[in-house]
Amino acid sequence: LAAIMLPFQVVMLPLYSLVRSAGLLNTLPGLIIGICGFQLAYNVFIISSFIKTVPVSMEEAARIDGASVLQTYWKVVMPLLEPIMVTSLILNTLSAWNDFQVTVVLAFKEGARTLQYALYMFFGQYSAQIHQAFAAFLIAVLPIVVLYLALQRYLISGLTAGSVKG
Repeated sequence: LAAIMLPFQVVMLPLYSLVRSAGLLNTLPGLIIGICGFQLAYNVFIISSFIKTVPVSMEEAARIDGASVLQTYWKVVMPLLEPIMVTSLILNTLSAWNDFQVTVVLAFKEGARTLQYALYMFFGQYSAQIHQAFAAFLIAVLPIVVLYLALQRYLISGLTAGSVKG
């Protein structure tokens, strides 16, 4: 929970120093590590909360039927975790797609820029390329809308599955 409560601005300078000393500044691997590091705590929190709602009786029934621990995990527990895994996928994709702060700090040169940072470049101090910017915004939002539409049934079931006990 502490990692979720820390805002990016608190760890911005240490993250920059760490990535720079590792030689990953302005590279895609450095950017990926930075973004994934911030999403990891949130994922652990929501997935572990969801796993607590999986009934132990189903695991016990699989054990009685002769399933090993690995078989129980893959054939009983994992199918139950599908909604939260897809929910996590959608939320992580949306968060990484819309990330701007980590990109500005870790990948500010042209070779490693993300789409959001490139969209920001349409606006200068004295001018703005509005027509091109809005065309780029439309193109940038299409993949996320398609992903959401394809996986929305899992998202809704994943978000509501742990809300009602009974």
